[in-house]
Amino acid sequence: MVKNMEFQAVIMAGGRGDQMSDLTSSIPKPLLPIGNKPLIWYAVNTLERVGFREIIIITMNSIVNSVKQAISSLKNINADIVGISEDLDWGTTDSLRHIKDKVKCDLLVMSCDILCDFELHRLADVHRLHNTAITMLLAPARPELENVPGVKAKRKSKKPREIIGLSKAKCSKCRVVFLENEADVEEEAMSLSRSLLKQQPCIHVRTDLTDVHMYIIRKWVVDYITHNKSKRSIRGELLPYLVKKQWRKPAEVTKESEISIADPTNTTTDEIESDPRDIFSYLRQDSAIERVLNLSLKTKPLLHSGHKTEDQLSVHAYVYEAGFCMRVNTLSAFVEANRLMAKNISIISPNVAELPLIHTSVKVEEKTQIGSDSMVAEDSVIGTKVSVKRCTIGKHCVIGNQVRLTNCTILDKVVIKDGCTIQNSVICENVEIGEKSTVKDCLVGSQHVLQPGSNITNESLVESTTMMDFE
Repeated sequence: MVKNMEFQAVIMAGGRGDQMSDLTSSIPKPLLPIGNKPLIWYAVNTLERVGFREIIIITMNSIVNSVKQAISSLKNINADIVGISEDLDWGTTDSLRHIKDKVKCDLLVMSCDILCDFELHRLADVHRLHNTAITMLLAPARPELENVPGVKAKRKSKKPREIIGLSKAKCSKCRVVFLENEADVEEEAMSLSRSLLKQQPCIHVRTDLTDVHMYIIRKWVVDYITHNKSKRSIRGELLPYLVKKQWRKPAEVTKESEISIADPTNTTTDEIESDPRDIFSYLRQDSAIERVLNLSLKTKPLLHSGHKTEDQLSVHAYVYEAGFCMRVNTLSAFVEANRLMAKNISIISPNVAELPLIHTSVKVEEKTQIGSDSMVAEDSVIGTKVSVKRCTIGKHCVIGNQVRLTNCTILDKVVIKDGCTIQNSVICENVEIGEKSTVKDCLVGSQHVLQPGSNITNESLVESTTMMDFE
């Protein structure tokens, strides 16, 4: 059980979806439809199911009301939706600084783009057992789809991997020994410090895992990043920093710095922006540790009491390889998630498993076949002699007669006229496709109108001035 009073839950929903901008140029990433529900709905539903009744959502000012509407069906959870300006180029730690006054205990932080059947109490158990600074969730990296709708790159580049060193092989609960991105490793051989190898002589290196962007973060770590603004991203800067700090000795603390920590009101704004204090200074002030010290006979700080450095500050991970877990942060992942949702919604969101894949308000004419691997949202109309396989069809769509749809994601208010054949494509909202058109391996942006008899392949019809390369 993840107790609401033990952790505060924060959902990061302020990302612009730069890796899928052909979609997010018209629909903000948190509102992208996955299985005919907004992407952020799944994250909130996950927290509601494990017992959270209060959560914080950080998103862009312009979509605060839309996010509120997207999760309105979840009645047992209250969301404090915090808006941030679209003009601010903020990272995830910048967002945490923005809500610092709301943070009262350890945080469960997750991205809004996670689809997962993972039981959150497992991550909490690792966090409690090892008293970690940050506990992260790792899962097998999913390969990119070979045929992604849109323009294909002339030269495919290899997707950078995450190089993760773990303390144990074939174990779900591991110490994170090192954490690197393949793109940041300039040489073929990685160099590891002597102190690291001395403390961790046996390291299991994995390149087949990915950071899911779900973390449990100690309150004192939030205090640290509040006063140290050099760390702008949890994954990009804070995590690698903490992983390296595990193997280093804490600096001695002067009386002046101890006074400054004990009484934050003594700290000026300039000092906060460039705080020179070592991170172990914040670990010393961890409230749980202070309570233990007050009940004991110890008169010296815990960090000076003979404990090893690696026992004082640690980063652990739960490696989840048994179930379903993915991030919807690329166009490829968006397409795959919608194709898989019909078969996986009952495990990702078991409390909505009773909902039919084809909404009761959908009107389907005779001699039409809709596969069990497809979903159709409310108030759509599907004509006669239509074939639908491995597709997600949104709300208020009109599908004409003798239409063939295969491996498609069709958003809301799309009109497809008679005799069309559409394969392996994403059709955005408010699109009209003229009769007897053929669309294959394409992304058709919102508001587009395809004339009757159109025949397009491997095209990305979007309003953006730059075209993306899909790998």
